[in-house]
Amino acid sequence: MSVRITLAPSRASNSQSARPSPDAPPVTSATLPATRPMVRLRRQPGASLISQAVRFQTALTFSVGDTMLAPETEEPMPRRTAPGRPGGADGKDATWQAQKSAATRNQIIEAAIDCLVKVGYARTTTTRIASTAGLSRGAMLHHFPTKLDIVKAAVEALHAKRLKAFRKSIVAAPPAGRGRVHQAVQAYWQHVRHRLFVAFFELSVAARTDPELDAVLRPAQAAFDEAWIQTAREAFPEWQGDPEAFDLALHLSRYLLEGMSVSFLTHEDPERGERVLEYLEDLLRNLRPTGNGQRRLRSN
Repeated sequence: MSVRITLAPSRASNSQSARPSPDAPPVTSATLPATRPMVRLRRQPGASLISQAVRFQTALTFSVGDTMLAPETEEPMPRRTAPGRPGGADGKDATWQAQKSAATRNQIIEAAIDCLVKVGYARTTTTRIASTAGLSRGAMLHHFPTKLDIVKAAVEALHAKRLKAFRKSIVAAPPAGRGRVHQAVQAYWQHVRHRLFVAFFELSVAARTDPELDAVLRPAQAAFDEAWIQTAREAFPEWQGDPEAFDLALHLSRYLLEGMSVSFLTHEDPERGERVLEYLEDLLRNLRPTGNGQRRLRSN
């Protein structure tokens, strides 16, 4: 909106307007009479009163007799930013954009994992993932052009989350005694009963007949196994005197618990499962090396 504001000193009805004498000092804004100005606002034809994006360009005319004062230079308007978005330097804007992009990617990955758990790999389409994430398909494809790209990111996220949960549960195990083995077994059992393992298992089954998915999953699983074994070694240093017994205990636990978890997907029997867990704990205690470096139970 273009507005013209004319400021002029008010005149009493019985006074005559006087021109300043040639010897009078120049008139400035500081020497204006202390009288209330009259303000006249005139809307220019075609100007919009609604748009918030209009920059106000104001022409100010100060009239004292025949002397005109030029308006002061207009201050630039502050830069507008989106709610919650830091303004200022381009570096801050770039950081905000990077954070927003990372949050959107994570939103898509979580939606993909949800779809794998709820509807399976075959029905996990890009359209369904976008809908679950609350995004348009176009917005999702901006970050992940294909379904396989989403799956790659989901596999990485799955393994990272599983390792983090495993480390957290192992740290909670008591430092010694029978409770240490019990806590370790229960921790991994809860791990393979979690939705993250269900999503991983769904991908594993699909990869059997999908070469592209297999090419993504196989190396990622190898990296996960290496990190998982290293985490277990660090958590149970008392086993390192007998690496063979440790390897046997670790994989006996893994194969038994993962197999029982898959079986529970179609036929869950908690009472029988609890007896199996107790027997596994007894086996592990007998495999654990004694103080003199001997194992209680031989593996051959």
